[in-house]
Amino acid sequence: MCRSPDSPIVSVSTIYANEHGSPFVVFSATVHSACSAVGKGLYLYNLEVAPNAQLRNNKMSMVLTAMATGRRVRLDYFYDSTKTGWEACCIHGIYLGD
Repeated sequence: MCRSPDSPIVSVSTIYANEHGSPFVVFSATVHSACSAVGKGLYLYNLEVAPNAQLRNNKMSMVLTAMATGRRVRLDYFYDSTKTGWEACCIHGIYLGD
């Protein structure tokens, strides 16, 4: 995986979640062209890392806060060039601000 230090400043457009894994977050603008949803979608969690429930809850609360308040975010994210589609990108960190 390749870590990218920053995304453009974006808004949260949609969050998709089910019982099978990480929530999938789609943003208002392209984060990385290789990511799903025309470069705008990333998994909230890296499923290849052992889970820590509190840290995952912290990231989810930041995404929900940004969406509920209309605040924009900047992402620190991973891109894995060996994967395609939904699995190619995941969020490492979130900067909440405007």
